[in-house]
Amino acid sequence: MNQRLAFLIIVIMAILSMVILGCGDSNDSDISCELDFISRNIKFSDIPELGKPIEMTFIFTVNEPVGDVLNPQSDFKAWLKFYRTKFDGSHIEAKQRIAIPTEEVVLSGSTTWQGSLSEDDTVQMKCTVRFPAEGIWDVIGSVREEREDEKGHTLTENVRLAITEEASGIFGDESLSEAGLDYLKNADYGHSGRIHPNEVRPVAIELNMPKPPLVNEEVEVTCTIESIEDYENYYVELGKFLFRASPERNEVVPVDDIVISGTTSWGGNLKNGCFEEFSFNIRFPKAGDWLVAVSGESPEDKTRSHNSDSIRLNVTDQRSSYGWEDFPSSNDHSHDDEAETEPMQPDDM
Repeated sequence: MNQRLAFLIIVIMAILSMVILGCGDSNDSDISCELDFISRNIKFSDIPELGKPIEMTFIFTVNEPVGDVLNPQSDFKAWLKFYRTKFDGSHIEAKQRIAIPTEEVVLSGSTTWQGSLSEDDTVQMKCTVRFPAEGIWDVIGSVREEREDEKGHTLTENVRLAITEEASGIFGDESLSEAGLDYLKNADYGHSGRIHPNEVRPVAIELNMPKPPLVNEEVEVTCTIESIEDYENYYVELGKFLFRASPERNEVVPVDDIVISGTTSWGGNLKNGCFEEFSFNIRFPKAGDWLVAVSGESPEDKTRSHNSDSIRLNVTDQRSSYGWEDFPSSNDHSHDDEAETEPMQPDDM
């Protein structure tokens, strides 16, 4: 009996894992999920290129009777949104995606839809789009059940693109590798957001640099300290530089080998609502994965006042990027919930 019970528990856990995890990565440029009652696809007629018009279609299909999961009298709305993240600018810019007005991307066609849905219904929203700037672009298609009690379902689909002057590719598709843009998977561009103090961590420490530098290229690093409480004798310092010698081993590099000039620490009394800042210039002497880290705390309350920040970089002679090469990151956002990835400048539907 115990063996049968254990077997049943394992089977149930496996089924739950499949439901929770949803769809795996797709090798196609059509990113879809068949586990939901409405499947979604965002398709392009070709790999999008910088400034070039291209046909795009948002397709969604009802997989089962609407009455089984939804109110049969419900209306549905569908819409498209576009977001852009800079990958070649400052570290703060790389952490935030910006909502781009639809009219700056869509040249013609349909970006919204409203109506009723029944089993096996398919809706195709076709439009001609043009991506006007380099960056990591997120194209999000959403379908929402409209209800007076505001408890309607919203299903989203996200295709992530890398657009540069030289080449373009789609995340989760072999085109990214063929375009030589695999390094843009090193960091989770646009999804970590700014660092702000809160009740759990009253002090926020945030590092920034204007761009990822090349080997032996000098770059300024700025550390900003913000607090929502008063602390005496607060101290922040540059902790260390790490060089990833191999996937299994990191080397600690002396600060003096990297820092060229500037101030590498700050100490004093923090005031609620005030900002403090210090900066220093660095130069990485060889190619590879690097990490720069700072931390700070007050002796009054080492637990709550303690905080830290770091920047990971992949540095080469020809191009550099944020993040570490082949380092695991959660770049698959093909089924993001928009509420969990609020953009810097949200635009209304």
